[in-house]
Amino acid sequence: GGRGTHQAGSGAALARQTGRQVVWDFRSEDVRQGGQGAPLAPFFHWACADWAVREGHMPPDPVVFLNLGGVGNLTWVDPQAAGPESGCLAFDTGPANAPINDMMRARGLGARDEGGALAASGRADDGIVADFLRHPYFARRPPKSLDRDAFAGLSNAVASLSAADAAATLVAALAASVAAGAAFLPAPPARLLVCGGGRHNATIMAALAARVDCPVDPVEAIGLDGDMLEAQAFGWLAVRVLRGLPTSGPMTTDAPGPVSGGRISAPHS
Repeated sequence: GGRGTHQAGSGAALARQTGRQVVWDFRSEDVRQGGQGAPLAPFFHWACADWAVREGHMPPDPVVFLNLGGVGNLTWVDPQAAGPESGCLAFDTGPANAPINDMMRARGLGARDEGGALAASGRADDGIVADFLRHPYFARRPPKSLDRDAFAGLSNAVASLSAADAAATLVAALAASVAAGAAFLPAPPARLLVCGGGRHNATIMAALAARVDCPVDPVEAIGLDGDMLEAQAFGWLAVRVLRGLPTSGPMTTDAPGPVSGGRISAPHS
């Protein structure tokens, strides 16, 4: 089959309905040029770090932004680089909230482990975590990306455990996968800044702090809003598209060179 990416919805229709110019379809050009089309937030993460340094919220040392959604992905950022094209490396770390949420729903325990309370009451199965870390994905050099169901074997492995032990094991696997990813970073980060829903889970945050060699904080620690970061990223990317600036590149999506993606639809086109 051919390479491609599916865009849900039409930016052109939205432009006509709102009477405003719309920038959309950020991924297709990256994929057309040989990239993976994701992740697209890393260049914005670099801009956030650059801003935080200039505002005095953090020193100009390399940091990692770790987004914990269904899948975990990280961006290593050097705020002293000339720009995002040379100042970041991004890749998916492994499963994050998806297997925990799936397990909770499958057992009729709600949509998520609120605050990590259930995981905190359980014991992780170290054998399952060790098997999980043998997956060939962890040995691959970044950039690299996953889909939501790439680690179905992990969910199957915890199926026979109690709910508390399953949650604890899935949290341990998440933290172990982030620590495994740290081996590929160009330089050790001074800090791990967590965004996405996973930062609200105290058990995940504690597990990360135990596995990585730097402080772990929510992005709010440097004056950012972790619930808004993804939306802000696409607003920022839209301006990059309008200015003809790159939105992705070799170190983020594995594209062969800097890519300025995105389509621009005028209201009356």
